[in-house]
Amino acid sequence: MLATSTPVMDRVRVFSNPKEVKLSKRMLFPDIWNTSDEDTPMEDSDTDIVADIFCCVNISHSTTFQMKSRSIFIRVYIAMILDNVLLTVVVPILPNFIYNAERESQNLESRHQIISKENGRIGYLFASKALVQLVTNFLIGKMTTMIGYRLPFTIGSIFLLFSSLIYTLSSRYIWLLLARSVHGIGSSCVCVSGIGMIASNYGDDEERSKIMSHTMGGVAIGILIGYSMGGFLYYLAQSKLLPFALISFVLLIFTMWQLLLYSREASSLHPNVLIVVGSIWIATSSVGILEPTLPLWIMDRMHPRKWQLGITFVSDSIGYLIGTHFFAGVSYRVGRKKIGVGAICLVGIGSISIPHATSLPLLTIPQFMIGLGIGLIDSSMLPLLAKIIDQTSSGEAYGVVYAIAETAVSFAYGISPLIENGNVTCQNMRRMKCNPVSEIR
Repeated sequence: MLATSTPVMDRVRVFSNPKEVKLSKRMLFPDIWNTSDEDTPMEDSDTDIVADIFCCVNISHSTTFQMKSRSIFIRVYIAMILDNVLLTVVVPILPNFIYNAERESQNLESRHQIISKENGRIGYLFASKALVQLVTNFLIGKMTTMIGYRLPFTIGSIFLLFSSLIYTLSSRYIWLLLARSVHGIGSSCVCVSGIGMIASNYGDDEERSKIMSHTMGGVAIGILIGYSMGGFLYYLAQSKLLPFALISFVLLIFTMWQLLLYSREASSLHPNVLIVVGSIWIATSSVGILEPTLPLWIMDRMHPRKWQLGITFVSDSIGYLIGTHFFAGVSYRVGRKKIGVGAICLVGIGSISIPHATSLPLLTIPQFMIGLGIGLIDSSMLPLLAKIIDQTSSGEAYGVVYAIAETAVSFAYGISPLIENGNVTCQNMRRMKCNPVSEIR
């Protein structure tokens, strides 16, 4: 029993009514509370017990909330530092790096001519981050209103890591420009969602003002570290590898930390969410791989007319239309999980059958199977996500799981063509090694 000198009724005013005390006792102790004691006169000790218990619950909840808010502040503060380190570390490195690369490739030009030419390119490079962030800030702000702050914050840390890795591994101007642009996306995610988390977790205006001021202090620290560290490490190593590799290592640890925290939060929804989203990703990846490769494969094997290339994916679309419009009731009666497993198998069989097609009419059959399978997955798995949330969480989690599902679709369409391109390149390299030079010509 919680010892305190204040009166019970001052500690918990809501329990001034004896009936409310009875109801609270029945909720807290359903196994030992006897409903036959409904008319038993209430004693002061009954009110005392319930009041003390709820005082402990309130204190525990307040402590947990303070720890959570402090953890969010630390995460956002570190993210602000890393974001601005990556922002400023390039300033003493990239102009000199690009100048040296240009001087080696064009020995005849004078130093003044090279600097004059590179001045505009450096300006475009540095401006690309701000221009990209100018556009994405509004998109990220809209996203946070639909799915919350934690997922965009985690995605932002991943983009910062990607940007740093591109800086580390690339030397061409176009890749450096891409790294700077990717940094703009990551910075937008981290800043918008990070400040949003701070504002939502600190309700008191005075406390929120102090915390936001401290958070902005991370920007100043990151700028100071970036300028000095970039110049010193670049001079020490005579290469951009060391400073960017160090930043990449720190960002890797930070990103893994964010993914771990987010996975713990996401696991509170339901573990089956990952299975459902994974099935959507696998099925969609088949189309993501086929879209850039199938037309070229048809041109190489079947020599079609131009209009025939345009209708290559028509059977795919018809299958998807049938799967989404006519199988919703079937999946509800038979079972959405069974339909999902069958649909994955159907997509797999269709994908395996495509290389064995010898004509365009035969190609429509596996294409139809793939489209039908993806349609069955979408019509069965998306309602299953809603059912999982209904059983395990509140309606506020709908936006989170459907955002994850859409991310899986985007990931499939974004990564699958890259995987396909790498696979085709490797196959061509093996073929060039095996074939004589005369055949290659």
